[in-house]
Amino acid sequence: MKVFIVILFFLVSCGDPRQNSSTSNAYNKPSLGSLINQQKVAVDKLTCQSGKGVIINTGVDKNRNGLLDSTEVDQTSIVCDGAEGANGIDGKDGVGVVFAQLDATIDQCPSGGRVLVIASDTENIGQYSNSSENKQSIVTCNGSPGKDTSFDLLTAIAPCGMDSEPGLGKEILLCLSDGSVISSFSDNASGKNTRLAFIPLNVQLQDTDGSLCIFMATKNENNDTIIQWNPGSNGKTSWLGGSQVCKKNTNTTIKGNL
Repeated sequence: MKVFIVILFFLVSCGDPRQNSSTSNAYNKPSLGSLINQQKVAVDKLTCQSGKGVIINTGVDKNRNGLLDSTEVDQTSIVCDGAEGANGIDGKDGVGVVFAQLDATIDQCPSGGRVLVIASDTENIGQYSNSSENKQSIVTCNGSPGKDTSFDLLTAIAPCGMDSEPGLGKEILLCLSDGSVISSFSDNASGKNTRLAFIPLNVQLQDTDGSLCIFMATKNENNDTIIQWNPGSNGKTSWLGGSQVCKKNTNTTIKGNL
């Protein structure tokens, strides 16, 4: 009996090591996972009375790609949607919207304007009233009046004097009520491209009437325009130096619009 036990122990101890290795590898290999996917679909009325449900597929992820491929689906089941419930109680009827345009107050728009009012037609009368609810408004004001561009023509100014060009007609400047001066300007002494414009300040200018008169416009502290010239001659006549003032807000003698 003792001999038999010793031999049996020896046989177990001397087993094939390759068999032990194979058994170890089998235990170390990862197991396969199970996957589930679901999809909302339309279903025939025989399967689902509501005609709608969810298909649920289950299976083993044999290729271990984390997806349940169609060839891996082991079981398919359908979960039907429940029957539609009864209709609820109808809600309260809504109200329409009404509009109105009103005159803006002087506080809202000093130069006048309009107020667009929007409100709920809670009275169901189809038009705006003072008792309309949920009022909202938008104010649109008129722009401020523009500056008056009319001028009073006061006096005529003749640089170098009226006699500086005898016989051909002396060019003159026009003095306005705001103290500015206008004249006709040309590209050259022959009068090419003549146009009416305000006299620039602190620039030497020459008449195109043939008198060869040179003059300049400046401003004083009262915003008056001063036209001044030096003495000179042109072979026909001569003149002394002098100046003439276009005063601001002087009593008018001629009316006009520019």
